[in-house]
Amino acid sequence: MKIILLAEQKKTKISFCGKTIEDLLKSQEINIETVLIKKNDEFVTEDEKLKEEDVVELISVVSKG
Repeated sequence: MKIILLAEQKKTKISFCGKTIEDLLKSQEINIETVLIKKNDEFVTEDEKLKEEDVVELISVVSKG
């Protein structure tokens, strides 16, 4: 499966053989708690299923105390 991953202003097309966004984040060593996730321009959770050529955008969460 080919997925387009948008993270930190970089667009990367990667080969991926998992089923969910959580699998994708683990394969890229990205902590789920540090990003908001958009799939095809809609906010989703990490248990969302992925399909061929989905576009996943990761938005860094910034917290200031």
